[in-house]
Amino acid sequence: MADGGYDGAPTYETIAAHGDDIEVVIPPHSTAAPSGATGPPTQRDLHVAMATEHGRLGWQAATGYGTFFRRSRRRGGSTASTLRAVLQKETV
Repeated sequence: MADGGYDGAPTYETIAAHGDDIEVVIPPHSTAAPSGATGPPTQRDLHVAMATEHGRLGWQAATGYGTFFRRSRRRGGSTASTLRAVLQKETV
């Protein structure tokens, strides 16, 4: 889970390089458009379509966006530090 600043193909590609089974939950920008890639829709394309159809709050409810952040903040961490820790463990 990350904030909208990470929305884009490079982030999704980097995460996918660590495994195809990783679910990416990044809110698409309000001006986000589908990638236009051929084949099955990408995770980002699905998020863009869901946000377009159900609105930002509907997208958040469907993906659980924000619930991870609240849990990590209760533990005294942040989403960014948690994501960094996970990525560091995988590269070591």
